[in-house]
Amino acid sequence: MKMKRFAKKGMAFGLLFVLVAALFVMTVPMNASASSTIYIYSDGSVSTGAPIDVDGNTYTLTDNVYETIVIEKSGITITIGKANVDLAGAMV
Repeated sequence: MKMKRFAKKGMAFGLLFVLVAALFVMTVPMNASASSTIYIYSDGSVSTGAPIDVDGNTYTLTDNVYETIVIEKSGITITIGKANVDLAGAMV
């Protein structure tokens, strides 16, 4: 009888652990990179690999961006496209 109760507690703890681990994995963005920065340079070029499409002076985010974006070019328009935006801070 004690063994069955112990086994049930062990299974409940194991299930709880798996659920908490799954919740953690689902909430951490897989492509988040805190150490990189995306640049829009003064000549209009964009950092290699940045999820930004350029059409003239219009720059469109094509994916969620978790990095800092530094804009050196003036007179541009930035559109969001299908990306989500969460502004953590802004400098003008």
